[in-house]
Amino acid sequence: MLRGSFDFIGLNYYTANYAAHHSTPPNHTGLSSFFVVPWGLQKLLVYIKHHYKNPIVYITECGMYRINAQRAYPNTSVTKVEDVVNDTERVDFYKNHILAIYKAIKQGVNVKGFYAWSFQDDFEWNKGYTRRFGINFIDYKDNLKRYPKLSALWFKKFLLN
Repeated sequence: MLRGSFDFIGLNYYTANYAAHHSTPPNHTGLSSFFVVPWGLQKLLVYIKHHYKNPIVYITECGMYRINAQRAYPNTSVTKVEDVVNDTERVDFYKNHILAIYKAIKQGVNVKGFYAWSFQDDFEWNKGYTRRFGINFIDYKDNLKRYPKLSALWFKKFLLN
C-alpha cells in the first residue's frame, strides 16, 4: 500500500561510512567522526534513482559536522570574530558536495533542492549553543550580532552566477 505513495524523498547527508555487523555492541554511542565524502552523496543519489524509480529528491540538510578548529568552534574558544568567519574548509565542503550533486543530475538523478546545514549557528540537541556549525556567525557577547562567514559569501556569489 505504501509503494509509490510519497511525493519526494528528503535526504540529510553529512558523510559516508561503511557498516558492519558486530556480535556485541560497542561500548560507546554516536560517531567518532564525520568524514568529508562528496562522492558518497553522488553514489547515494544514483542509488536512489535506480532503486526507487528516480523520485524527486530534496537534500534537506548537508553540512560539516565534526568538531575541530576549522569546522565547529566551541563558544569558549572564540576570541575574535575574524577567527571564526574564515571557514575555508566549509567553502570547500560545499563546493565539492554541490559538484557531486551536479554530477548526479548529469546522470539523470531528479534533485530539485539543496539546503545547507545550517544557515546560522544553532542549538545542538546535546550541546546547546556551544558549537558553531552555521554559515553565519552569531556573536552571543554583542547583542546577537550576525556576521556572514566565507561560506555564506561563497553561497551568495554561487547563487548569483
